[in-house]
Amino acid sequence: MVQFEIITRAFRRPTMLAVNQSSLATSTYTNWKQTLFVDEVGIGVPAANAMLASVDVTGDYIWILDDDDRLTSPNALERVANKLNNSYAIVDAIVVQMDHGRLGVLPSYAFWHKVPPRGQIGVSSVIASRQFWYRYRDRFLSARYDSDYDYVSAVLSSGGNIIWHDGIVSEVQRISGGAPE
Repeated sequence: MVQFEIITRAFRRPTMLAVNQSSLATSTYTNWKQTLFVDEVGIGVPAANAMLASVDVTGDYIWILDDDDRLTSPNALERVANKLNNSYAIVDAIVVQMDHGRLGVLPSYAFWHKVPPRGQIGVSSVIASRQFWYRYRDRFLSARYDSDYDYVSAVLSSGGNIIWHDGIVSEVQRISGGAPE
């Protein structure tokens, strides 16, 4: 049974963090743990991205689900776990869809099984194996606002065994741009 390690970066958004954690608590799939990184001072999105390059993980699959995101349904993680558990090969990463509010569902089918361009995929759309996390986490070091895209595109262009899950697993509560509530 796969264990998900869910990394959640939080910055002065207690209401959204509570919704994030509540959505996870109602999950029908229970083999997960959440690792919280709480920013009390406001280091900013670029620095928060760079911090991810040093995160040590123990889960089988690593998923970034920030405080302004939540699961779409109680069985969302279970559907992903079933797809991973029923795979005949080792899966390096799984791509899931996220509802990104005004940007729509990402990645859209126009970019299905491709590396989407910047702005057409969110970091919550890629759940990477621990091995791939360690291999590609240094992509966060550029410390740009969108260095999470550098990580996502490196994983997707790796040539590894990437599977695509046709289903919305997470949704943004509010596009926060790093701002507090």
